[in-house]
Amino acid sequence: MTFAFLLFALVAAVNPCRLRLVLPERRGAVLLGALIALAGVAAIALAGGALLDALDISPESFRLGAAVVLALEGARSLVLARPGKEPELPGLGVALVPVAFPLLLSPGVVALAVAAGGDDVELEVLAALAVALALVLAVTLVPREERADGLLAAGGRLLGALEIAAGVALAVGAIRDV
Repeated sequence: MTFAFLLFALVAAVNPCRLRLVLPERRGAVLLGALIALAGVAAIALAGGALLDALDISPESFRLGAAVVLALEGARSLVLARPGKEPELPGLGVALVPVAFPLLLSPGVVALAVAAGGDDVELEVLAALAVALALVLAVTLVPREERADGLLAAGGRLLGALEIAAGVALAVGAIRDV
């Protein structure tokens, strides 16, 4: 997996437009949640190769599974442009739940992190996720109002379609590598 592909796939999987519709208004909590998510992905990616070895799963097979996860998440984003409101922990705990998990550390992001660990591209996945999370922080500057929410929902659908495309590309590459 190249940095360019990981950037494409992670921006689509994180889906900043769709997230803006449910992120808390406290930017400090979103920033802290993004840092927690980045640390979580670092740990997951570093352990990814060992995890796949322990489970006796080839990196190619796992990439195929990650592709299915991306495609399903993308389809969900196409059908449900506005995600459901998640319960929040009190105070700064909101950075952990729901910002870091489940919003930022979605199944697609975690699957890409494990796959990156299996392919020994941990630094690339961290750099790509850092860019995706910077986009999440940037989109928090968009004021919430009816017109903006409509545009965010449309952007979320577009990124959902791109997530499906990333999943298909990952699946084709995995099948070709087997």
